[in-house]
Amino acid sequence: MDFPPMQSIPTGWSVPPPGVFKVNVDGACSIDSGVSLGVGVVIRDGSGMVIAAFSKLLPSNFPAEWMELYAIEQGLLLAQEMELPQSHDGIKFSFGYACY
Repeated sequence: MDFPPMQSIPTGWSVPPPGVFKVNVDGACSIDSGVSLGVGVVIRDGSGMVIAAFSKLLPSNFPAEWMELYAIEQGLLLAQEMELPQSHDGIKFSFGYACY
């Protein structure tokens, strides 16, 4: 079989353009000390400065997809609380990876 060449995907965090806020969200779990679940949110401005952050431990065992959705919800709520522009051009979301 002949496969097309793979394209490289940039990794790492990049600063949003001026006037845009980037909302990074993620759900996390640790199975080393029992099961600990949590979500985190970081909002940065166009210079890369953190303008808001949020984290929360979750009291129960949830599927990874639910944790990611909860993290997105918390990111949206924090952005709303910060009264950030409510347009798709003004806020950029970055999502974490599933918890295995």
